[in-house]
Amino acid sequence: MDFADRILVIGVDGADPEFLSTWVSEGRLPNLGRFLQEGAYGRLESVPNFNSAPAWSSMVTGMNPGKHGVFWFGQYKPQTYEYTYINASYRHGDALWDIFSKAGRQVGVINVPISYPATEVNGFLIAGLDAPGADDHRFAYPPDLFSALRSDLGEYIIEPGMPGFYKAGRLDEGVARMHDTIETRRAYASHLMKTQPWDFFMAVFTTVDSAQHFFWKYARPDGFTVDDSERQKYEHVIRDIYVHQDEVVGELVELAGPSTAVFIVSDHGASIGGNARILPLWLEHLGMLRYKERRETGPRQVLFRALAGGYRFVDRHFDREFKLRLARTFPGLRRKTEAHMSFSQIDWAGTKAFTDGKRPDIWINLKGRFPLGTVEPGAQYDEVCEAIKQQFSAMRDLRTGRTAVNRVLRKEEVYHGPYVDMAPDLIVQWEPDVPVEAILLGNTSGADLLQGAPARRRLSGGSGGHGRYGILLAKGPQVKRGHHIGAADIKDVAPTILHLSGLAVPAYMDGRVVEEIFEDGFLSRWPVRIAEDIMKAESEPVPYTEEEKETIGDRLRGLGYVE
Repeated sequence: MDFADRILVIGVDGADPEFLSTWVSEGRLPNLGRFLQEGAYGRLESVPNFNSAPAWSSMVTGMNPGKHGVFWFGQYKPQTYEYTYINASYRHGDALWDIFSKAGRQVGVINVPISYPATEVNGFLIAGLDAPGADDHRFAYPPDLFSALRSDLGEYIIEPGMPGFYKAGRLDEGVARMHDTIETRRAYASHLMKTQPWDFFMAVFTTVDSAQHFFWKYARPDGFTVDDSERQKYEHVIRDIYVHQDEVVGELVELAGPSTAVFIVSDHGASIGGNARILPLWLEHLGMLRYKERRETGPRQVLFRALAGGYRFVDRHFDREFKLRLARTFPGLRRKTEAHMSFSQIDWAGTKAFTDGKRPDIWINLKGRFPLGTVEPGAQYDEVCEAIKQQFSAMRDLRTGRTAVNRVLRKEEVYHGPYVDMAPDLIVQWEPDVPVEAILLGNTSGADLLQGAPARRRLSGGSGGHGRYGILLAKGPQVKRGHHIGAADIKDVAPTILHLSGLAVPAYMDGRVVEEIFEDGFLSRWPVRIAEDIMKAESEPVPYTEEEKETIGDRLRGLGYVE
């Protein structure tokens, strides 16, 4: 039989083609380097906003976000400015493990972002960072398997909690915790691969992304003010995490055996971070976003200002467990405080467009969609979108004079499907490695705006962010050796894996089979089969409880995904 006996997918969240190439050439990543010699490889283009939630969702469903309905780790509630966190129950369409299960194949899934609550599969599933915790009864399927694993293997780390270490200045502890997280994932993945039957196995490691978010400025200090002694101490943290990850890749590939086809994938790459925090300031500068001028002095406003001050102190000086205990004692209070700190100061009557300072996404304050909308659908909506596109496209890097913005995309240009209306109206894609302070529009720079902005509008973030291209490496039966394929799209991963497994590709998928990875003759013997499957019926989303919202919010806030 020409098809692969088994498929192993190792996800390395945030793995970047440039870092990979550099450290492979230096001989530091021998196992990943072997894929470049013995397999097919190339760049993998992410979703338009480079965010992990829609990216992994597109990878495992083969669909663009306009079809599966995930655009971030949360979404605005209809007819409100209220933001709510989402999980896999909000996503539409079957994931790869669902398709394999329905075909009678045995599956194993570990830590894929947006995989909670764990659904019944023909095998086992351990959810990702959208899970409130490992003690949740919906964290794994079957639940008794995970209980036994934890008893045998010890603590399971969902996410290392690097933000807390970073804010408290305990970087050494954070680095150790990141390595511990890799080891935990290695232990669980290798144990399950050895002890459980599987035809499709997918494990995602997220520590590379954490390291890039918080140690970018030490590895790439240009554009940052970095103490020399700190830079020398931490400049190789990202590299060392890649090296550790490479060791794990080698072990898992060896366990899988030579008849297994192996894919190494990432959801996006890496770049300088923090540029989204300038978006509210630019929109204000352009007259699109207006803040209240008068300082409100009523009892409610005084209370919230006091709470906001307390929030900042607790956030900076206490660990995650203390903050969660406090949140459980006063459920919902933190979210109300944060809402006041972000959108409560916006003058909606004078605002045409807004953003949260964390995402590269811009929302038009559209009548009929938001309760205090000011922009009419149709011609006025188009006019506002185009005005923002033109202004932002004119931004320059004041150091070089070159463009600072690669593209400003309207949602209908990049998304299609029944859920496009849920998408942000505009997505800003920055040129890589342009620090926020160096962005120039006319005679005004990012540094000018940041210096003149009130503290509540000067949002901070990690020094590293996400890049447009991740990695795609493949090796095994029927895969060409030493073949560079150029670039593929993240939606192509699912169709390609299905075809190599001998399964038909559902017609509703947007991705294509990456035919160029296969050896000559394979496709002539086994042409791609298209199944006229329909997307699975919509199910009722499983919302988080108030306590679960606190847990998810703390995790995503620290990673820079929400404000």
